Amino acid sequence: MKKRSTLFKSLIFCSTFTTLLFSSKVDGKQKMLICEVQSYTGKASSLKELRTQTWQLKVDFSKNSIEKYKYLGENSYYSTYSIISSSANKLIAYEVTSWEGISSLVLDWNTKQLSYVHHFLKPNRESLSVHYGFCRS
Repeated sequence: MKKRSTLFKSLIFCSTFTTLLFSSKVDGKQKMLICEVQSYTGKASSLKELRTQTWQLKVDFSKNSIEKYKYLGENSYYSTYSIISSSANKLIAYEVTSWEGISSLVLDWNTKQLSYVHHFLKPNRESLSVHYGFCRS
């Protein structure tokens, strides 16, 4: 039950920041992170757990972007996110795609905890996917 509570807290936290659009200046550094994330998909009332996923994040402050590489078996997937807020403690980014939906990503720099949610816009698809876990340099 604790896992589900943490999952919904992450979902609410990510969804809240999806609507915030403000920027801040950060130095021009890049950071590479490897993240192990627990993944869930479905409707908010009935999420099913997927296998743990490994993500590679390349945070580029000079471009205000995050590149995400996700590996699932022999397949890999790539996405780019726009950073909308960055501070010493948190980083918030989003991605909007015309074909899939909207995603928001929150990274806590102190704990290296990653929270991510994707809201699908296509009918006949699951409503959302939720991912959370921890990253390392």
